[in-house]
Amino acid sequence: IARLNGLTETQIQEVQYGTAGFDPLYDALVRLVHSMVINKGKPSEAVLNQFFVVGYTNAHLVDVVLCIGDNMISNMLTRTMDVPADHLPDLTC
Repeated sequence: IARLNGLTETQIQEVQYGTAGFDPLYDALVRLVHSMVINKGKPSEAVLNQFFVVGYTNAHLVDVVLCIGDNMISNMLTRTMDVPADHLPDLTC
């Protein structure tokens, strides 16, 4: 999906590690998602504030939470049903 939206391999890798310095809107979104996942649903206040500063709204925040939840459900089903993964990024920092 990232490639279809014009992201380069370098940009995709940056997003996989939790930042997107090439675009302030993407960066705020990626940092929020990363913070929420790492902190079990509770993003840092600074990251959440930056998400709103760049122009996102509460409606966008709801969409982010729903997307994370959808992904978690998909991952649980995949693991429970032993579906082999296409690609698992290395998320070690």
